[in-house]
Amino acid sequence: MTALETSISLSRIRRTATVLPHENPELFETIKRQSRINIRHFVSSCINRSPSCLPYVDVACGYRTNKPEVIHSSHFVDPLYVAFDHVLVFDKEVEPISSPNMAADAELIPLKDRCAGTVLCTEVLEHVRNPHLVLNEVYRILKPSGKLLLTVPGIHVPKHEKLPHQRDYRRFSKVYLRQLLKEHNFTILEMQDKFFEGKHINILVWALRT
Repeated sequence: MTALETSISLSRIRRTATVLPHENPELFETIKRQSRINIRHFVSSCINRSPSCLPYVDVACGYRTNKPEVIHSSHFVDPLYVAFDHVLVFDKEVEPISSPNMAADAELIPLKDRCAGTVLCTEVLEHVRNPHLVLNEVYRILKPSGKLLLTVPGIHVPKHEKLPHQRDYRRFSKVYLRQLLKEHNFTILEMQDKFFEGKHINILVWALRT
């Protein structure tokens, strides 16, 4: 795919993502709920296959981290787990063990080079201005042969924002996501599409730092 073709493809995807209205709030909530279920199942599956890739870093995790799934699947009672978001927002319905433990920017992660065995980056790249900067940082903090667990919403997930802290900039095609990860020296081990009632709601990726 040429740069022009990629640009055209991306513009189409962005339009698809941004013009979908919230005309059916019930369906939208159902899609969000199913998307979260898919992500949590994928996290559990990947961690179960590589439980010893420690420590874990959960990038821009929002108010609810992936730690419960990691603990359950890795069988570590208290794994070394760092979770952060650029703004610490706590939800009273989320247990403390599932909350982030520091504030940081995904485009400038305050961790040492090659310190992480596994990076979880779930539903993040659509919310950052520059995905390249985030993937540069993820690559930097991962150990050689470390693992990246990456998820992005499918093209039929409507735009969703929590202003002023969270913006929704884009959606990704599988073709472009493959290209993006290749540019940042990640080898894709597994990539899944998930659909709900004919709507594309998840792209789930398990990748290796090369």
